[in-house]
Amino acid sequence: MNDGVKVEDLISQLNLINDEAVNEKFGQFGLEVNVYLQPLEEIHLYSNFNVEYAEITNINFIYLFTALAIFILMIAMINFINLSIAIYHKRIKEVGLRKVIGAKRKDLIVQFVTESVLITFVSFILSLIFVETLSNPFRNIMQSDIQLIYYQSPVMLLYLFLSVVLIGIFSGIYPAYYLSGLKNHSIIKRNKPDKKV
Repeated sequence: MNDGVKVEDLISQLNLINDEAVNEKFGQFGLEVNVYLQPLEEIHLYSNFNVEYAEITNINFIYLFTALAIFILMIAMINFINLSIAIYHKRIKEVGLRKVIGAKRKDLIVQFVTESVLITFVSFILSLIFVETLSNPFRNIMQSDIQLIYYQSPVMLLYLFLSVVLIGIFSGIYPAYYLSGLKNHSIIKRNKPDKKV
């Protein structure tokens, strides 16, 4: 199609040709055909014709699985935060010692957030290994030819890397503030041995 041609004008012209070529001859049999143009990029996800040129799916499934993935990711982040806080007592001495030798709260926050990002990155690498290992059995079960092309797209790799960093920061920021906010007297009191009766 030439630049500057409006889709509506093209459709009207095609329908004029269609009326002369098809509808005038077959209209007496109750058959009427209308021409409709559809962008190629909309065929796979947004098309709803009875007969399709290519294999299609429904965009609602994409929205559903995306929402499910975000929900699972949020649960994992909350669990990570809970576990980080649950085991904080094992690091009370470390926090106290670092504060005694002059570490500032900002330094402790950076340390804990960095640890969270590293844990997230290791988890991401492990998840990629699982995905690559289980992709063929998944294709066989679903009887679908789903292709994983994230490693062929620099933009996708950049998005994945940024997602890992952001998830690590969001997951680690609250435990970092919680641990770094402990006062020295509170740390000493928590580590004070119980008196024997």
